[in-house]
Amino acid sequence: HVRLFELFHFDLKVIDSVRHRELVGADNEGIRDNARRLVAANAPVLFRTPIVPGLTDTDENLDAIASFLRELGVAEIELLAHHAMGEVKLARLGFPIAPLGLPRATRGADPLERARRIMRDRGLEVRA
Repeated sequence: HVRLFELFHFDLKVIDSVRHRELVGADNEGIRDNARRLVAANAPVLFRTPIVPGLTDTDENLDAIASFLRELGVAEIELLAHHAMGEVKLARLGFPIAPLGLPRATRGADPLERARRIMRDRGLEVRA
């Protein structure tokens, strides 16, 4: 059995389907199914969550992500600091999502550190 991929980077932004639809314009059932399939196939996968203040960093969302990963038998996650680099591309690429327009003050390390503590408290190893 030859592996075609060394590693899948798999972003989990929001677990709740209704909230996911509100934020990105589609539900996430396919995303969750793909995660299950990759793990079941023993694929090399690194789950990641971008920490967007006020959107993905809520206690409820981080709890749900941690629970989902534990259900899958996954013990590690990488947390990503939010950056706005992709927001300028949204309209050009035809995405029906408005830029978040977060002020620079909310992009600091504090939301990321808080999320790291929460995920560690939920039993996940947090990759730096």
